[in-house]
Amino acid sequence: MLYSILIAAILVIVCLSFIIRRQSKAALEQSLKLKQAYKELEQTKPMRDLGESTATISHDIKNQMSIISGYATLLIRSKTIDDKTRQMADNILQATVRIQELNISALDAARIKAKHETEAFAAAEVKA
Repeated sequence: MLYSILIAAILVIVCLSFIIRRQSKAALEQSLKLKQAYKELEQTKPMRDLGESTATISHDIKNQMSIISGYATLLIRSKTIDDKTRQMADNILQATVRIQELNISALDAARIKAKHETEAFAAAEVKA
């Protein structure tokens, strides 16, 4: 009887040891996955910073182009300027429109890139 209790106790200890090792291995794997996800998150920080800088610069360019285009429009509507000056003001206005379009395109491209990187990170996080 004592012998069978001893064998049962040893079996319980072996089983518990196996379960603990399995749990430890799973916890270690989870920890490694979390470390990898954190590392990937840290790598996206410069892109986030670049995106924020792009947005700030884009906003500043937009403001300055609005001022320039506003004054060019006022010149074009003025009755006191000659045709050559009006044509120059119209050229300025067209150039500001092109710059604003480029600015919007650059900002959209930065947003798309940031969205793709965010989605890629989320997908990697789900896999972890």
